[in-house]
Amino acid sequence: MTAWTEHLARVGATLDDTARSIAFAAPADEARATETSTIATPLLHLGTIRAQGPDSAAFLHNLVSNDVKHMEADTAAWNSFNSPKGRMIASFLVWPEEGGHVLALSADILPAFLKKFSMYVLRSKVKLADASADTALIGLAGPQAAAIAQAAGATLPAEDMRQAVSAAGVRCIRLG
Repeated sequence: MTAWTEHLARVGATLDDTARSIAFAAPADEARATETSTIATPLLHLGTIRAQGPDSAAFLHNLVSNDVKHMEADTAAWNSFNSPKGRMIASFLVWPEEGGHVLALSADILPAFLKKFSMYVLRSKVKLADASADTALIGLAGPQAAAIAQAAGATLPAEDMRQAVSAAGVRCIRLG
């Protein structure tokens, strides 16, 4: 368990054996709430990889399906890592941060993906690390999502696939 999942358990969350499935109420009640309410849910099924260093953009750009070199500082983009035959190995959300980039992908495949990705570093000035324990990902949906983000000290960006970072370091990415 991470500090984040321990906190969730202390505030009443029920976690499964993998600590990736979570519930605060009966599943049927939670499903009904998504239709009429604003919800905030921990995205425990996702993990993060931090790519740090002066070559992080070029390194990622050379390995993934979409442009990373020219990403603006306030953007996020869906991306994938493919085999030489074009078969998708992993899909992920990537966003720039100071000193590098962060990739959010399925926690189930993260260790194998990180090992495979690390094979390509060679002479690039980039360090790859599992940042899952340092990152709490939360999904917001519903009419009061902007108010919840603001209460956490973040601003919900007006446009899809944009991000905003508060002075306290709370990052908010609008997916659409």
